[in-house]
Amino acid sequence: RSYARFMHRNQQQVQAALADANAIAIEVIGAIRTVCSFAGERREQARYQAKVEKFYSLIVRQTAVQGVYYMVCNTFLINTCVQAALLAYGCFLVERGLLSHT
Repeated sequence: RSYARFMHRNQQQVQAALADANAIAIEVIGAIRTVCSFAGERREQARYQAKVEKFYSLIVRQTAVQGVYYMVCNTFLINTCVQAALLAYGCFLVERGLLSHT
């Protein structure tokens, strides 16, 4: 449940950061003559870069959390549960005499 809440919240932040970067790009491209006339290329590039870096950091965080979640849930828990169930079923069969231990 907390994983789903985190992912939902983070995904909203990722989308907002990407939308902010795109808005800056569209704004600057639309007003490229004005930007160039005031020699604002570097300033606009810095604005865009800041938004893209925020997007990148959010997406990296999301990917790291997803990796840990899948590692724990899909690898560790599932493998451990399957092995425990097989061991318990094997013990059950040996105790009932349906399977020999040799």
